[in-house]
Amino acid sequence: MGETLNFRSVKRNLRAEMRRQLPSRKAVAERSARIFAQLAALPEWRDAASVLWYVDLPGEVCTQSRLKAELPGRRRCAVTWCEADELKLAWLQSMNELSSRTLGILEPIAAIRGDSRRWLDISEIDLVLVPGLAFDRQGRRLGHGKGYYDKLLSRARAETTFVALAFDEQMLDAVPCEPHDVIMDYVVTESTVYRVSR
Repeated sequence: MGETLNFRSVKRNLRAEMRRQLPSRKAVAERSARIFAQLAALPEWRDAASVLWYVDLPGEVCTQSRLKAELPGRRRCAVTWCEADELKLAWLQSMNELSSRTLGILEPIAAIRGDSRRWLDISEIDLVLVPGLAFDRQGRRLGHGKGYYDKLLSRARAETTFVALAFDEQMLDAVPCEPHDVIMDYVVTESTVYRVSR
């Protein structure tokens, strides 16, 4: 029990340190564009018929402008919303279908959340874009501490590709990992694409 508490303390301290290092809003847009240029070269991205997007928070790799450009497009785009400590998924057709909700994150509006025809399961997704605070070359990820993405991704098909988007300074030599933590297939930064065998 003491070892578990110590592990959580290590993660908590690392989260605080990584939040202090996140880039300023001014730098985010240009650097995010370079990350998406790297992403565009991945065959899994080119071939994906359905993509689960995260909608960025301040300091994270910006997804909103690229997501807007994808709507509507040749591939289906999905986003998450939080309900009872669990992430639910819905198809998105327009950025106008998003509004600020849980923790200030843009999520589907009530009309979408209430329309079961727009819901989907993670098993219907080919590629997931995953946020986080820190990553390493082994595909380990430090999230924000709620465990939402780990729970969601643990239910995905084995063929689903997990792609973490990160700034260079978010890459560490090693990220503390617990048995429930889900490993990424790729970590894509503005300078490098890290391919992982999970």
